[in-house]
Amino acid sequence: MMEKQRARCSMVDPVTSQPRLGPKTLANVQDLLRQYDAVKLVMEVDAPLRLQVETMICHLKEEEIAQKEEEAARERNLKAAQQAAELERDQEQVRIRQEAREREARQRRNEQLRIEALAAAAQKKREEREKERTEAERQRKVEEQERKRLDASISRGKVGLEKSIAMLRKSTDSEYVD
Repeated sequence: MMEKQRARCSMVDPVTSQPRLGPKTLANVQDLLRQYDAVKLVMEVDAPLRLQVETMICHLKEEEIAQKEEEAARERNLKAAQQAAELERDQEQVRIRQEAREREARQRRNEQLRIEALAAAAQKKREEREKERTEAERQRKVEEQERKRLDASISRGKVGLEKSIAMLRKSTDSEYVD
């Protein structure tokens, strides 16, 4: 672009053979070109320093990027560790709840077995009592029949008394006479 401006400064109008730019514009353009050349010269002189600064800036940016990446990796690792710990806690809670359910089921099963055993023992006891009661009732009936038979075999009155005395004498082998 500056080379174009330099070329325009030396151009002339083909008809009038006058410079293309007016005196003020030509002065301004030439002033701009001088400033441009001065800055260009300073930049060429300061190029090694600028190169050092640019290298340092680039190095600092790379370090900053590396630090950000390390921080992001640390955060990812921390988040992954937290998620793993949370998952482990959740699994532990599930395991504890499962064990509690199993323990409760065992207790219910044991309680049910205990109740069934008590019911069976109570039923057996009732059956034994019923058997004893039935046996006692049968024994009572046998005794009642025996008593009735005995009562029926004993004669009443004077004849019965004489028979009883005779039986006593016979069983004792005594001959007591009145």
